[in-house]
Amino acid sequence: MASARIDRSRAGATRIAARRRRVCSFSLAAGHACAVATDGHIACWGASSHGQSIAPVGTFRHVDVGLFHSCAIRRDSTVLCWGLSSDGQTAAPPGMFRTIVPRWNHTCGLREDDQILCWGRNSVGQSTVPSGDYIGVTAGLAHSCGLRANRTIACWGDNVEGSVAAPKGTFIDVTSRAGTTCAVRTDRTLKCWGYEATTSPPGRF
Repeated sequence: MASARIDRSRAGATRIAARRRRVCSFSLAAGHACAVATDGHIACWGASSHGQSIAPVGTFRHVDVGLFHSCAIRRDSTVLCWGLSSDGQTAAPPGMFRTIVPRWNHTCGLREDDQILCWGRNSVGQSTVPSGDYIGVTAGLAHSCGLRANRTIACWGDNVEGSVAAPKGTFIDVTSRAGTTCAVRTDRTLKCWGYEATTSPPGRF
């Protein structure tokens, strides 16, 4: 009971702190959110059933949150994750990273050597990254995608309704949620595929 009271107290404190500080990085998931203030400190609030909203000590430059765990990139570019680690999704490897993407029970990151590394559950290959150089990474519940250095997209993992069937062409950005992925082509049009992604909205983005 005592620890539960402490958790609620900390969640309230970080909620107030987040409202009063200037933010340089912010991420929101289904039940909790985290932000990095301009001084490098993290504030988290919301659900914390697995400690996902208990912000770590230290200074950081980026934060991203998954369903039950969170990850952040320190100012020295190393990664720290916290929260549920049922499949090792918070066991961040050593090395320096540019981007970090926690999702359900796996995490992917883009390292400074242009390689993607994923860890956590790999039951359907969602953490087995195709070889090559990348400039971006994203992940859904059980699949992941990367933007290659040549601007093409590679996806891997669960292929529910074509989630990993990346379209041909060149792109400037890609993002995944659940079983759906959307990407912006180099001509600024949008292409989506995967779960319930039967059409893509018209226009330029």
